[in-house]
Amino acid sequence: MTQQAADPFYWNREKFSLIEAEDIYSLFDPDKYGFKPKAPHTACWKGFIVFLAVRQERLYFESLWINCEGDNYPTINGVEAVDEGNFHIYEKIRLPLDYTGRITIGKDSVKELEGGAFIGRFALRDIRKLSFKNGLLQNWEQEEWWHGWPREEEENLAGLPKHPVTSDCR
Repeated sequence: MTQQAADPFYWNREKFSLIEAEDIYSLFDPDKYGFKPKAPHTACWKGFIVFLAVRQERLYFESLWINCEGDNYPTINGVEAVDEGNFHIYEKIRLPLDYTGRITIGKDSVKELEGGAFIGRFALRDIRKLSFKNGLLQNWEQEEWWHGWPREEEENLAGLPKHPVTSDCR
């Protein structure tokens, strides 16, 4: 199975991947904009990639790459989509979000765990949980890598036998 494209999340001048959100559809709901996304290729079955950012403690819907049925690409926050082949690109949307809840982001992938269908918390070493109220960052905490495994354990992953099913899929 092809690894799925992650939704980028920018915070403190660093690029993370969005892992999860308590209310994912309040971050981006394709129906709200009249989109009917479809997969442009096997690396993006959901049909879109959402770019989010925190700037000056506020959460923003920054940009969007999307492929839709029916070629319907409405203006978002004054921004027109540009056809770039596989996706229509909306750059610099910069729409403030009124999100309340927790968002989990991560970066710094473990090379031995890359190539699976989805990048999740177990494939990333630096995990942060950000809490928002009405779109404003309230606090954040860092999650211990791999639920308490010390970082030195990563060196031992390369020597572990691979599961026969996942090994054959690579």
